[in-house]
Amino acid sequence: MNEKTFSAMRRAIAAPLAAFLLIFIFAAMSFADSWTVDTKWYDDYKTTRGTKEKPFLISTPEELAGLAQLTNKVGDWLNPSVLFKGKYILLTRNIDLQSKEWAPIGWKIDYKIVTSGFNKIPNYKGFDGTFDGGGHTISGLSIVTCENLYVHNSVQSETAGLFGYLDNEGTVKNLAVKGSVNASKCEDVGGIAGWADGVIENCATDVSVFATSSKRGYAGGIAGLNGNPKGDGSGPVTDGIKAMIRNCVVFGNVSSTPISYSYAGGIVGFSSWYHGEVRNCVALCKSIIASMDAGGIFGGFNSNITANSVSVAAKVKAADASGIVGAYGYDYQNCYWLKMTDDQPLNGNASMGHYEYGRVTDENKLPVAAAIFDAADFGTIKPGDEREIHIVSYPTQADASGLKYTWHVDGTKLQIVSGQGTNTIRVKALAAAEDISYAALSADVKGLLGYTDAGSGQPKDRYISNFDTSVTLEATLKVASASIPVESVIAYGDASDIKEGETRSLGVAVVPSDADDTSVTWALTALSGEALSDDVILNQKDDGTLEVTLRKGHEKAYGYTFTVTAKDGGLKDSITLTGAPVTDVDISGVIPLGAVVPTYAEALKAVGATSDMLVDIAAACGVDISVFRTNSKGIVYLNSAVLGAAVDYAASLDKVEVTQIKPLPILRMTTSQAGKLAVTALVISGDALLAYTPQEVKLVKTRPDGTGEFFAYAEDQDAFGNKRFTLQTMDDKTMAPTDKIDPAQPYKLVLYIQDNSNFDMDPEDRSIIDPIAVVKLAKETPAPSGGSSGGCNAGAVGIMLLAVIPLFMRAPKKKFRQ
Repeated sequence: MNEKTFSAMRRAIAAPLAAFLLIFIFAAMSFADSWTVDTKWYDDYKTTRGTKEKPFLISTPEELAGLAQLTNKVGDWLNPSVLFKGKYILLTRNIDLQSKEWAPIGWKIDYKIVTSGFNKIPNYKGFDGTFDGGGHTISGLSIVTCENLYVHNSVQSETAGLFGYLDNEGTVKNLAVKGSVNASKCEDVGGIAGWADGVIENCATDVSVFATSSKRGYAGGIAGLNGNPKGDGSGPVTDGIKAMIRNCVVFGNVSSTPISYSYAGGIVGFSSWYHGEVRNCVALCKSIIASMDAGGIFGGFNSNITANSVSVAAKVKAADASGIVGAYGYDYQNCYWLKMTDDQPLNGNASMGHYEYGRVTDENKLPVAAAIFDAADFGTIKPGDEREIHIVSYPTQADASGLKYTWHVDGTKLQIVSGQGTNTIRVKALAAAEDISYAALSADVKGLLGYTDAGSGQPKDRYISNFDTSVTLEATLKVASASIPVESVIAYGDASDIKEGETRSLGVAVVPSDADDTSVTWALTALSGEALSDDVILNQKDDGTLEVTLRKGHEKAYGYTFTVTAKDGGLKDSITLTGAPVTDVDISGVIPLGAVVPTYAEALKAVGATSDMLVDIAAACGVDISVFRTNSKGIVYLNSAVLGAAVDYAASLDKVEVTQIKPLPILRMTTSQAGKLAVTALVISGDALLAYTPQEVKLVKTRPDGTGEFFAYAEDQDAFGNKRFTLQTMDDKTMAPTDKIDPAQPYKLVLYIQDNSNFDMDPEDRSIIDPIAVVKLAKETPAPSGGSSGGCNAGAVGIMLLAVIPLFMRAPKKKFRQ
């Protein structure tokens, strides 16, 4: 992804919960190939570089992988370990890791030191130097299989992130990171570091962070754990360098699923022994979810100093959820969280006496807590060219009028043309003796949330931290005299079967990322099998990624090839997606007769919607046409993604597990009176009912917005009513709850749906539109087989995959600047 990745998302704060799991599923289907390491940047310059004035330079994924290899290796007396203590490393341009399985930089099992012969070997080795991102972005970070986590004495590391373990001597700063990290085989996961004992400052992450192992789970947008300087593991350590996370912003989702010791925090999951400091950080996460404890800033056990931070997380959910610290909050100062919806916690940490403190119910009254350079501004520049450099304050809704800015530039390489004293300056690159040079610039920002003098106009109930919170932002502009052509383009993404209704992102890496023209164009270039060009919707984003939405699937094999071409030089690459087969259940509607029709209901024949009705149906329901699909016979169904999401939603409400889904066509009926209870019957084969007896049949009302609700089985006439169903034989006899269902015989599935109820998708009077699915629950007698069975045999994982695909919403996305 190119340098506009973060700029293209500025001001984004909330998004549907469906998006929370989308990136996780994308990562879960990712690829296992890894980067070839390159250590020449170190081997060739280890005696001449590494100082602050002349740092080691990293500009490719291979070189970054080389840093991981050098950091992780435990040496011996013949080949001692490489230590970067006191050394400086500068990232000189954006890096796209292309979702290849990453090997974290640094590792940690625990704080213990193992004696081996005459040697004492720690169970950890972290990065102990200074890694300066230079204002650049590392995108495409992916850890899925955990196969590249370091193994020490046959024990795998417990830390996952861009950095596995940041030593208490180490610093990571001025960096933006994008991607997805899943600690499926270890305990600690973060957007920057799995475990951070050092300093992380001026960083932004848009990383989906998941702790999903069967062990413990510590997940944080910046770090999974922080706070304990190196010790022997016997208890808290009070000396040494404290862990510090300051002036950082988080945009990605955070989740921890283990049943016990599950912590998820917008900034940090958990602080070891309450050590360290977290100051002036902002969580803009769409969701922060844990099995046990979740908080907008900390999942639990916050750092000794937690101050001047703000959570604007759209959703925080756990057994113990809080706007600031999920559980066992320790004297945090001057922290605030937004409370505007039911998904945001009601209170802070009541156990620590902060029940009301920090809650903000008007987003325009949020305090400004952090300021970050816009990462899109730090592409390579040529002598004589001018460039605007922006500072963005967070939360973006907060009043930043009180901030003061002082800019500094390397006067031998850059000239400030305008903007001194504001949040945006224009600089001009000066002629340099070298073909390539690096120009440092920085800005002091004063007035962020923190120390407040009396009479400053702050609310009287604002808790004052007494920290003077000026921050210094740093970045580096690469100045290149010669043109930089594109050397290659690489198309990448999840190439597993795409499901009907699913939207999938395909990425492109332009090499080098600072080429003069990194623009690309995507096109659908080939079809296979039953595929048609109208099946897919293509949406190319500003950052070069391609969103592919499969509108319509097919029963037999089909596939689509997408090709990306660089404008500079015409270089190209392709990726092919195959479609998942679609199997439908064809149902015919009849007017029900007999005892199943009460006097207060109207017996109607349901009509299966056809493709020529599709536009009208979508308009009536107020949804996008892409929510639906048509089979080879022109019968309309909900698309597989929305169907799966609705079933999963219903299952979560009833706390059950669905293992099989059979969709029914979209039904239409017209009642004689508004608000009338309609009763209709569908002829359905016994095997499609997925049950042995009527009382075992399970129906879900599947709504186009991805929500759903179970119908209730009516075993007798007293139970007839809206949201109910029963079963008849073909001779109109009502079946008893325990009658046996013959999979080879047809039956009448009788449905009760009231006009304008929440089971009717059409708000117009007298018009009923209804999508339904037959489902099978786990831990029941296996469904009968035979006849024309088929459908979506998903299993628990399969249903989850269906459920998390984005829904029909087409509202414009808000953006933010990084």
